[in-house]
Amino acid sequence: GSIASVPINNDRRKVLVGTKGSEILELSTLDESDVNKGALVTGHCRGRLCALACHPILAEFATAGDDATLRLWDVATHAQLRSLKLEEAARAIGFMPNGHLIGVGLGAEEAATSKTGLVLVVSTLKPSLEVVKELKDTVAAISAIQFSPDGECMAAAACDTKIYVYDTLN
Repeated sequence: GSIASVPINNDRRKVLVGTKGSEILELSTLDESDVNKGALVTGHCRGRLCALACHPILAEFATAGDDATLRLWDVATHAQLRSLKLEEAARAIGFMPNGHLIGVGLGAEEAATSKTGLVLVVSTLKPSLEVVKELKDTVAAISAIQFSPDGECMAAAACDTKIYVYDTLN
């Protein structure tokens, strides 16, 4: 996000950069390097945070919200581990039982776009999160995502009062 604040420390060796995207970075004034190799603090920065799901195996959880980001967090440290910029607000997420995939439902009832109703299937297997499949059968916002216990199916509930079931293996 754009810069919101830039305080410098007393010895003038480091500067903190606060962004409107809810991140705080620490930079060296000597060589302009990122002291921590990433943000000290990150977070969702706009609108509602409606989607939360716990990883079924690891001590991690995922969040998504109106700021159009999917974020994975460490339970113990509360540190953000990975994030993925989405094309629209997301208000529904769910993990596949083995944790390898996350279903993400896009759309906010009050702000529909051409991406509203899209269900993303996101892989967690690589160092960065990756959309591996896009599914769309409605123009209504997705309000809930749930995988079957065997992981073979994913159900998406939409604000049109319908439930859409997808085969996750094909």
